[in-house]
Amino acid sequence: MALHVSVGFVLALLVLALAAPAPAATRTWGGGGGDNNASTPGNWVGGVAPSNGDDIVLDATSSKNMTWDAAAPSNVASWTQVSYQGTATVATVYLEAGQGTFTNFIIAGNCAISNGVWTHLSNAGASDRRWYRLRVTVGGDFILGSNAAITAVGIGYRAQSGPGYPGSHGGQLAQTYVSSLAAANTYGSVTAPIEPGSGGYWGGSNDADGGGAVHVVVAGTATIVGTINVRAKNSGAANGAGGSIFGVAGSVSGSGTLDACAVQGSVGGGGGRIAIVATNSASWGSVVLKAYGGPSGPGAAGTIYKESTAHTPGRGILVIDNNNYADVNLLHPETLPVGEYGQ
Repeated sequence: MALHVSVGFVLALLVLALAAPAPAATRTWGGGGGDNNASTPGNWVGGVAPSNGDDIVLDATSSKNMTWDAAAPSNVASWTQVSYQGTATVATVYLEAGQGTFTNFIIAGNCAISNGVWTHLSNAGASDRRWYRLRVTVGGDFILGSNAAITAVGIGYRAQSGPGYPGSHGGQLAQTYVSSLAAANTYGSVTAPIEPGSGGYWGGSNDADGGGAVHVVVAGTATIVGTINVRAKNSGAANGAGGSIFGVAGSVSGSGTLDACAVQGSVGGGGGRIAIVATNSASWGSVVLKAYGGPSGPGAAGTIYKESTAHTPGRGILVIDNNNYADVNLLHPETLPVGEYGQ
């Protein structure tokens, strides 16, 4: 029996084949390119840069630092970082005019960071504006291992800038070298903090940049065993303010640390802000949360907000803890949300 196939049918099949999305691939960081950008094909094993929906692997193949730049895909299937000793910088920006569109890095599945570091770009050259922060949305589970860290130390508002200049954010600066500079008011949200810490002033090379900002949303379980650190820059007599950490997850486990302190040994910068929200759980594991002011002075403590299914949204537990420093400058003039607050 002869089989007759029309030209139209063949063309239709060809169109469907061309229109079908390419299957997701696994892309492994090789570091062989001439820069650090994730969008550079030569930086990946096989010479092919990732596409939207690919699985991303950083391992012992290369510990070259990476920048996940705006030209790289904003949506990947998964992220696995194991035996990688470098730093991955995610170039997400605030949603403000003229700052680009890469405002959120989406990982549709699981994200596991067992080794190495995540960070965002520095705001030091951002003309006194907030420009960069780390904002990531994870559709599955998130793991930050004991040998891994997310760090945004000293990459917030640059010295002598920011809405809390000099040296305030969640808590106020205690003292400054220039007597004509009074401590600024605090700023930012208690329940959903996203602001960098403001810079300080002490003169010359001792000027201090504030801490950066980390915002991570996880649909599943966030297991935090490593450290998320948004302290101010350590520059001797530094008095920059701590940054912000805003974490939302279905559930939270682990015994890691979230740190939004002013620098230990600094001259009284204010602490930053932390909020941790568990949307499907009544606890936050054993994660340590701290937002101390600088101990010399001391600077005022920042704010720590905790919310779980045991609370009405926006009415969780507010903690203000300055590590037993003799805080004579505990000033928080902002208006808190209506609700009951524990300690």
